[in-house]
Amino acid sequence: MKNEQQQTAFLPGQWLDVYVPNVHQAGGFTITSTPNDLKKDRPYLELAIQNSPNNPPAKWLWQKERKIIGKSLSIRVGGSFVWPPPDIDLDKIKKAVFIAGGVGINPLISIITHLISEGNYKGRIELLYSSRKGASNNMSSILFMDRIHELFKKDLPQRRHHYTLFCTNPFTLDPTSHSGEKRLDFNLERNRDIHYVGEHQTIEFRRFEEKDLEVALGPVAERKGIVAYVCGPPPMTDWAIEVLKRSKGMDEKRVLCEKWW
Repeated sequence: MKNEQQQTAFLPGQWLDVYVPNVHQAGGFTITSTPNDLKKDRPYLELAIQNSPNNPPAKWLWQKERKIIGKSLSIRVGGSFVWPPPDIDLDKIKKAVFIAGGVGINPLISIITHLISEGNYKGRIELLYSSRKGASNNMSSILFMDRIHELFKKDLPQRRHHYTLFCTNPFTLDPTSHSGEKRLDFNLERNRDIHYVGEHQTIEFRRFEEKDLEVALGPVAERKGIVAYVCGPPPMTDWAIEVLKRSKGMDEKRVLCEKWW
């Protein structure tokens, strides 16, 4: 690929405009890999591209590999919903809270992967991820679910990080009775679904509520060291941003968002 800005790196969370041959419009796609992936022996960028026949750039990129491998593309990197957060002292960030709805997980997976696997981040991570089941009707088919599980499992000796999956309709298991205190992990299967029991994750069979955001933020006295990222459909994002900004102890400039229209 050819980068119009001649950049050799990017910030976790950015998107990419891709110009494919014979198509006079750019396709905007989220980068789900990390900056470190460009430094490997075989550097690459991973993009989240939905198979959309009505989107010419996406349609071109979904062709068989033999038709696109070796082709020259022009790209442009952009986006401000990134890590590190602008105008915030990284040394003072003690906790990063990520809130994703559906495909809003796309930019967040790049940031979270960077922080857990590659960055020098020493704080805690709390992820709230709301999604319907994937195509195969089980939780493992939810977008990036397996990757999220493996990432957070890496941290088990320190137990700094935690994620909660809110699995919305349709689902086959009964709703859980807890609200953030009980930890769950991948180890039981029932009704062709995976149940999670452990120290670094929780599964809830419902939509997340205001109380879940409060649990994720933690004690009011510690909130001056929190930065929050929200990405998802506009109604969910608007609601979460409003809740976070009025939560006691939160600073508005520490709440960042990106809407998926």
